[in-house]
Amino acid sequence: MDRYLVTGTSGFVGASVLVELLRGGAEVVACDYAEADADLKAEAEAAGRVRWVRMDVSRDSDWEALPGGDYRALIHTAAVTAPESDSDPKRTADVNFTGTVNALEWAFRRGVPRTVCTSSSAVYRYTESTAPLSEEMCVDPRFTYGLTKIFSERYLSVYRENLGLDACSVRLPSMYGPRERPTQTRTDMSPVYHMARAVARGEDIAVSGADIARDWTYVGDAAGGLVHLCGVEGGPDVLNLSTGVFVPLWEIVEAFHRVRPGHGIGIVEDGCADLAMTGTSGGQPMNPDRLHETGFSAETGIDEGLSAYLEWLEADPGRLA
Repeated sequence: MDRYLVTGTSGFVGASVLVELLRGGAEVVACDYAEADADLKAEAEAAGRVRWVRMDVSRDSDWEALPGGDYRALIHTAAVTAPESDSDPKRTADVNFTGTVNALEWAFRRGVPRTVCTSSSAVYRYTESTAPLSEEMCVDPRFTYGLTKIFSERYLSVYRENLGLDACSVRLPSMYGPRERPTQTRTDMSPVYHMARAVARGEDIAVSGADIARDWTYVGDAAGGLVHLCGVEGGPDVLNLSTGVFVPLWEIVEAFHRVRPGHGIGIVEDGCADLAMTGTSGGQPMNPDRLHETGFSAETGIDEGLSAYLEWLEADPGRLA
């Protein structure tokens, strides 16, 4: 049975990766500074193949204390996310950058066959263009989060080129889906979260910015892609993982109408909204061609993804509080 080490398993992406691995029959050492949600722990422990480890990825001693033995791969998702990253830049650097360097060093010293680290579309230079973002384009992060991600990517490349570590950085776009909820390191929820929560609670919500688009990618696809890349030897050191499709806000509202007819989401003019998307909320779609060349595509449609998200929210009243 393959064993994986996953960091950040109480977070949005990390929890989804944990579930993906368990459903595939793997054994997981699940690491995070924060306690996992009770429902995630229950699902994981029912599989009987999880060892929970409380750790701070910025501390060398916590990495040294990890269980020994063989690992198939390390999937490193632990991070302080935007905009929390700008409120405490030192902690952000400690977790996002030093934590990644520690992950790379641990994988190198333990001889882990494959290391997959999450990065972000936040590394790209913001423009008003709608041209797809490719990995060869200029990077120019605007916030602390993006800065720590690009520094982490470059250190990963050093470990690849100088030490022979088989590793890659995976740039993730705007995501939505089950397990997006407020956590210690994630308090700024996506527009899809706010709309899905209102729909599940039977509440009205007014949104503006109908034509503002993002490359919305279902978190299950992101988790599946990260696990897939654990089995890809070599390949590019940086890859975009996304649908590559730009979805405007009005299309999301229409999709909610299809999966929950009669919901209370209304599109209004700027200045009258409970939830507003602006020009800087969007960015550009990501080009996933490199990912496709490895044999994986993010293919969950918006209707299917929203249905799964609503079902997850509605399964536990506590998620709607």
